[in-house]
Amino acid sequence: MRSFFQDFKYHDGMSSCKMHDIVHDFAQFLTRSRVEAREQGSCGALDPSLVSQIKANRSLFCRIELPSEDLLDFVTCLRVLSLCGCQLEEIPAYVANLIHLRYLDLSYNLLTPQALQTICKSYNLQTLLLGGCELKEIPRELGNLIQLRELDLSWNEHIKELPDTICNLHELETLNLEHCESLSGLPREIQRLISLRHLLNNVVEDLCQIPQGFEKLTALRTLSQFNAGIGSSKLGYLKKLNQISGSLDLRIHLHGPEDVKEAQKAELRNKKHIKHLQICCFNRIEGLDGEELVKNEAMEALQPHPDLQSLFICNYEGTKFPNWITSSLDHIKTLAIWGCNHCSTLPPLGKLPCLEQLSSVEIGFPKLKELSFRQCYRWKEWEDITAEEATDSALFIMPCLKELQIEFCDELTALPQQLLRKASALEKLTILDSLHLSNSTCQGRTIEKDEQQLAYLEVGAREKGSCQALDPSLVSQIKVNRNLFCPKELPSDLLDSVTCLKVLSLRRCGLKEIPGYIVSLIHLRYLDLNHNPLILRALQTICKLYKLQTLYLRNSKGTWEFDQLRRLDLGQNTHIKELPEIMCNLHDLETLILSIVQVYQGFPKRSTDS
Repeated sequence: MRSFFQDFKYHDGMSSCKMHDIVHDFAQFLTRSRVEAREQGSCGALDPSLVSQIKANRSLFCRIELPSEDLLDFVTCLRVLSLCGCQLEEIPAYVANLIHLRYLDLSYNLLTPQALQTICKSYNLQTLLLGGCELKEIPRELGNLIQLRELDLSWNEHIKELPDTICNLHELETLNLEHCESLSGLPREIQRLISLRHLLNNVVEDLCQIPQGFEKLTALRTLSQFNAGIGSSKLGYLKKLNQISGSLDLRIHLHGPEDVKEAQKAELRNKKHIKHLQICCFNRIEGLDGEELVKNEAMEALQPHPDLQSLFICNYEGTKFPNWITSSLDHIKTLAIWGCNHCSTLPPLGKLPCLEQLSSVEIGFPKLKELSFRQCYRWKEWEDITAEEATDSALFIMPCLKELQIEFCDELTALPQQLLRKASALEKLTILDSLHLSNSTCQGRTIEKDEQQLAYLEVGAREKGSCQALDPSLVSQIKVNRNLFCPKELPSDLLDSVTCLKVLSLRRCGLKEIPGYIVSLIHLRYLDLNHNPLILRALQTICKLYKLQTLYLRNSKGTWEFDQLRRLDLGQNTHIKELPEIMCNLHDLETLILSIVQVYQGFPKRSTDS
């Protein structure tokens, strides 16, 4: 046998081969005990003859049960040992004899600091995983493991501090502190961890005692979260950490003008490897003179690198957004702005050419299809584009936008007319629980769209309000509308003109009778009359809508000549005593829903023939 592999093939610069049959059989023989142990949940009763064959084994993975002492007496050359989830309270003494051990996983065992003393003399150890061990403190002797490159202490929620001896681990590259929720600070001589590359500290909300030496960790590439402006932690410590990459979550506590200087020292614009940035603000300067100026200038000083791809701004209480949002973020794809209720004007976000996703305060551009604004209670103005930009044929703003939804924006009085004209694909507009905007829309002052574009209009309020008095000029603009949803009251003037409707929802409109002009909606396919106090006689009005396919009558008082009806939802109609025999003419009916019919007596006699 010349090679462990055979049948080499080359194609398009790539080579492929397969394992030789003899090698394959030999590998199966060697791993047979490992497969059996996984299936049986135990590696405690291995055959001694097999043990002697694997005494040079380098890796051993055990779960649920510990390996027998006989096994580990033979396997003295172990480099990798996993005892994850073995319900250990003490570490077996023979582990200390594994002098060649490089990797040890003790995660998810109930260990004590005293138990860890056993492994503190494993001087060749390079990876130590202690996640989820319910540790309350870390022994100082852990600093003796000077070859350690990775230390995982995650999910030890009761650890309050780390011993200073950890700073002896000059080779340490990865320190995982995620979900150490009680941890309040880092060791005072943290700068001695000269090799540290990755500090994982998600969900460590109280980590605020950051020593000044932190700024000397210039090799740091991963920093999950950084609390600034609280305890001894300062934003300026980030100045020289220009190798930080991936995601960074900044929690900023503003106290006064000194925080503006710290934000400037951070020099986020020089950190080109950060692709995802989250900035959450916590206000601690209420009542201070120039409070608004401090908030605005601090956010302005946090300008990130132009290569940033996603930005999340949370709880910002300044009165205006920073200029860099639209002036320098040419590559940003995702933008989220939450809880920024003190900003009365949005920046011209149309200048972001690569933006694909927005949430909460959503405005989008070349690829954006859905745009929603919800609960922006203090938002008063949506800045429009200039007349010059409106006539610029080379300027495209939201060309793919199909749906625009505005809810609970009480102070907003108007939509940007010229900007929406640029949104040439807009088909669906929903305005709910936005009092001033609903009124202006109903009076025809808000929407100016070509009649062949707008295919869906919903204006009104879930609990109060009206879209009753729609202006005739607005009606004429949407006369080819295909869908109309009226959540509270019936806009009679609108239905007189919109004759091409295929979908009509009149739920909760307080209807006792159905207006006669609905008969003229000869193209209607879908009709929702849920939650109206209708009586059986009133339904005769719609019995000539022969193309109707879906009818909803939940919580009505009664109910049949719909030749093409496919779905009938009677829901909680407690007043229905029986279904009329004429229902048997509904030959195309596929779905009949009767949720609660308390005094129901039976199906029509001919139902079995239908």
